[in-house]
Amino acid sequence: MSAHFCSSDHFDLIVTIVQDLTSGPNHHSRRTLLDDPECLAKGGNLDGLRQLLIDENWKSLAHRYPKDYTEHWGDEYLQATSRSFKSTPEITGWIAARRWGMLIYPVKGYVYQSCEHPTWEDSLASKTCLLINAMVLDRVTSADRDEAAWTDYEHPTAYKGPIKLTSLITA
Repeated sequence: MSAHFCSSDHFDLIVTIVQDLTSGPNHHSRRTLLDDPECLAKGGNLDGLRQLLIDENWKSLAHRYPKDYTEHWGDEYLQATSRSFKSTPEITGWIAARRWGMLIYPVKGYVYQSCEHPTWEDSLASKTCLLINAMVLDRVTSADRDEAAWTDYEHPTAYKGPIKLTSLITA
């Protein structure tokens, strides 16, 4: 795997996802994250969660590229850490429109860039990403239950058996 430093806006995007998915009746999930000792050490608020995500991404780069990560991504790190969390208003619209991929793929990309170091799986950043995935999956199954196939899915075209590779070769 390779890794790079995520953009400052990308960290804001993930924290906004947490902010929006953990509002209202799911507020206890936000408190669980923000009250975690790892987040409390960074302020125990959304800025602290953002910093925690940044630091986990940085740890991944340090582990993957120990000799030159600061040379390649030092400026981006300083830029990301020098400003506070800025909400991404598009998230609310994506949730309302049930555009779940718009929530899952930025998280998936962050995980890919941040999972290189040996303590990733035990980190609060990893748990945050798992929480987002679980909350989105819960909303998908709740919102789409009537439309989704449970045990009666039928493929739209009849299965014609295996295709021989030689039948795909054209001269």
